[in-house]
Amino acid sequence: MGKVKKTSLGKQRHDPLHVQISKDTNVAYNVKNRREKKTHKKESEEKQFIDPKTSKRILSLVREQQEEIAKEENNIKLNIIFILNNIIVLKMKNYQTIGRIVIMKNQ
Repeated sequence: MGKVKKTSLGKQRHDPLHVQISKDTNVAYNVKNRREKKTHKKESEEKQFIDPKTSKRILSLVREQQEEIAKEENNIKLNIIFILNNIIVLKMKNYQTIGRIVIMKNQ
């Protein structure tokens, strides 16, 4: 069995894509239009502002949260100091000091 030869090599099945797009009237896709959409989007994003009342409220909430975090950190530090002091006191109860000499108590 031999290969089937194509007799019509010059004929295309369909037009190239850029020709189809240029013929189509419903497609509004071109570089200029795309650039205008991007610049319009950027401008609309830049123009969005928060009114002063809302801005002040947001800032006050942020300050409150920061103060809460600082208080929690201070409480944690105080708890650690308290625990360490208790450990030192408990260990010191096992020792007896005579002047400058430290002697371990009998258990």
